[in-house]
Amino acid sequence: MTTDAQRCNVLARIQSIIREAVAAPDVIVHDGTTTRDVAGWDSLTHVTIILMIEKAFSIRLTSAEVTRLETVGSLVDIILDRGKI
Repeated sequence: MTTDAQRCNVLARIQSIIREAVAAPDVIVHDGTTTRDVAGWDSLTHVTIILMIEKAFSIRLTSAEVTRLETVGSLVDIILDRGKI
């Protein structure tokens, strides 16, 4: 079982990665954020973000998982489910 603090920690780390990838230090993300919500988050940036997430959390996302990602929250869920916090 994960705590709110753990979820917030993962979300903060993801936000930092997204900010770096889109070169926008003021971007705010939340569970419901999608690629369309962040200026500069295109298909190439998406791949970069996924690779940065994998490195930061020491995980490998399957192509099925990447395809199912609809929001930042779904990415947080995958990371928390794997216990990579």
